[in-house]
This record gives sequence, structure tokens and C-alpha cells, in this order.
Amino acid sequence: MKGDQSRLPSETAARLALLREDLAARDRLAVAFSGGVDSSMLLTAAASVKGLEVIAVTAVSEFLAGRELKLAGALAEELGVRHVVAEFDPLGHPEIRKNPLDRCYYCKAATYRTCLDAVARHGFTTMADGTIADDAADFRPGRRAATELGVISPLADSGMTKADVRVLSREIFGLKGWNRQSGACLASRFPPGTAISAGALARVEQLENALLDLGLDVVRARYFGNTARIETSAEGLERLADATVRQAAVDAGIGAGFSVVAVDPEPYRPGRLNGEAAL
Repeated sequence: MKGDQSRLPSETAARLALLREDLAARDRLAVAFSGGVDSSMLLTAAASVKGLEVIAVTAVSEFLAGRELKLAGALAEELGVRHVVAEFDPLGHPEIRKNPLDRCYYCKAATYRTCLDAVARHGFTTMADGTIADDAADFRPGRRAATELGVISPLADSGMTKADVRVLSREIFGLKGWNRQSGACLASRFPPGTAISAGALARVEQLENALLDLGLDVVRARYFGNTARIETSAEGLERLADATVRQAAVDAGIGAGFSVVAVDPEPYRPGRLNGEAAL
């Protein structure tokens, strides 16, 4: 432990105690590691438990932004944890490529199987993901896949919220990315019913990278064919109010192959596309 637990809110401290108790009861644990805030905190917490052998596994595909993979690799190296990279081809699965409303179920099931097979070759049979308690309030069909395949969720089981994860990441584990935007696979930028292709994914990632380079803290480039709809935080919307920044964002969208670039006036919130039909 790097930080002072006395500075933690009492509920957060209690949840951390439950998490550490859960982890300490195990001998070996594989962590499904996306590089996001939640899985980063889980991996760091697991790596801090004496006697627990930990391995990180990341499924690499067109759905994972390259910047996320770099962050994941850097943290695993910093922690001294073996990082297994498992190649995964989601677009090779028609039920994923067609992007039905429950696409996340099929995608998570295939991803978890890929990761479980990869860590099994290293002698690990138990795998944990970074699901938190807040996720229960969102539409997440992928949770069914985790349950079916026996993937555990120590953060959710200990009652950890996003606020807990950020506080612990900053105060206890000293993680630089404690306040980063929540990650989500690039497929989440496509409304249900809109088919997903490698080319479209590349366009989305190119635009989002450009928007992050413009200083936007939260970015989602929603894909509607030739139209990209930019979602960002309230702070990001203020930045886009600057004519120069807004024009640079439009230019970035055109450069990524979109003919129309729109900005959603409502600040970003998770799950915006869950019930949205393809246009």
C-alpha cells in the first residue's frame, strides 16, 4: 500500500478491506485487463497482495483503441506483472459484426473465452474483470457472459463504485490515470443495428485520437454512416465553443472520412446509445 488509509471515506475504506480480503483468499488470479481505470485499480490491488500470483490478460482486436493497449502494457510493466496479449477477431463473428442490441453479450463471451484459453496455458483457471457496482444500473448484456463463464468481479462484489475506484487509485495506489475518462470498446460507438466494419472502426479511432489531441477530456465519436456525432463533457463542450477548436474538430472528422461532423449539445453520459436505433 502506498497511501494513507486514514484519509479515505469510511465506506471506501470498508470496501477496500472487503476487496483485499477477497484477493488474499486466493492463490492465483488472472485479471482481464483493458487498461481502463477500473481494471487498472483491480490489477494494482491484486499485485499488492502478498502471496497472490497475478497475471494480466488483454484481448487485442479492432475494438480496443491502440492508446488503451499502450497504457495497459505500461502499467503491467510498472507493476512487474506478466502481461499476456491474446489476439481476438470479433468481426469474424457474424453475431458481433451485425451489432444487434445484445452484441455485447456475444462479444464478451468470445472475448472471455479467448482470454481464459490464453491464461490457462500459463496455469491460471480463475479470471476477474473490472466490473464495478455502478455497472448494475446500466444495460450490460455482457454481464451474462461473465456469469456463464465463471468470470468473477471482485470490485462489484465488494461494493466498489466509480468514486471509490478513483479515490483509491489516487490516494492508495498512486495511479497516474485515476481521473481518466471511462473506457469502452470502439464498437460502443455504433448504434444497435448498424453493422461494424474494420474501416469504420479505424475512422472512429482516428477522429477520437484527434479530438483528444485537441484537449477534450472525454470523447465519443458516434458513428452514423457518413456522419460523426461528437459527445464530450461539459468542459469539452466549452472548449468546442471556441471557433478555432471547433473548426479543428470538424477538419479532423473530414480527415477521418466523415462528410458531416456534429456536436451533441448534451454532455456525455454512459449508455447514450443503448436504446438508440440506427439512423
